[in-house]
Amino acid sequence: PTTQRNPQRVAVVGDLAYVLNAGVVKLGKGGPATVVEGGGIDVLHLAGATPPRKVLRNIALPRSSADERIGAYGSIAVDPDGKTAFIGSGTRGDVFVVNLETGALVHGPEAPLALFPTPADRNDLTTVRWIGDELAVLSFAQDTLCLSGDIAGGLAKRRCYPVGVDGQQIEGPIDVALGDDGRLLVAMSLANRLYRVSLLDTTGGASAPQAKVDPSFADAGSRDPLAPNRVLRHGAHAYLLASTSEQLLRVSLPGGKTEPTFALFPPGSNPFDVAITAA
Repeated sequence: PTTQRNPQRVAVVGDLAYVLNAGVVKLGKGGPATVVEGGGIDVLHLAGATPPRKVLRNIALPRSSADERIGAYGSIAVDPDGKTAFIGSGTRGDVFVVNLETGALVHGPEAPLALFPTPADRNDLTTVRWIGDELAVLSFAQDTLCLSGDIAGGLAKRRCYPVGVDGQQIEGPIDVALGDDGRLLVAMSLANRLYRVSLLDTTGGASAPQAKVDPSFADAGSRDPLAPNRVLRHGAHAYLLASTSEQLLRVSLPGGKTEPTFALFPPGSNPFDVAITAA
């Protein structure tokens, strides 16, 4: 078992696996969700012929004394050298930074990187992913995607793009992958679609970074309820996982033709993550 409750994601670098445990969140009645139990990172050593049976070490990610919404550790991106982990929050627009060599919380629950300021009566969900050598950070509630290569500087230098098209409703960007043509594929959970996003060159004097969003690129299927929560690309296809509707869709690139019944999971299984083997 994991050291803390509710394991969410696994990141693998070399022979080490980093299991992110979210902790426990209490859903608010007429108010925001709050964190009632801290999380952590379990480090596992994968070398050997058998799966690891014990945790190599654990890095605790506690609750905050300043704001009970801070925490709910939901996504993790480990840099290629395995020295630093970036963690997205499931309850606010925060990113946490952990030194994996020392276990130090560079930006822990008392001083997170508040990339997307979240009103006191609301929640947000922040997802972190590597896109090339830049860290992508998504704000679910603000329909925004930020990219930063300023790893040492705490993501202070970043470019942020609106990726929603509705203007009145939250569309919920929850994951992102790099397409086969350099454009981004953004899974929009509430809009139930896979958007294709072109980042425009703003060096010619635009006041803010601009993005061209194609919301009709790929439909996330017709089963109800829906809500895609994970996207990844492999070769000439993108794969879109929808936990609530319990299906895996395959999308042809670059055209966007969708196979909505590529894989259907048993009722009640609620698949949460997906990976593709090298074979």
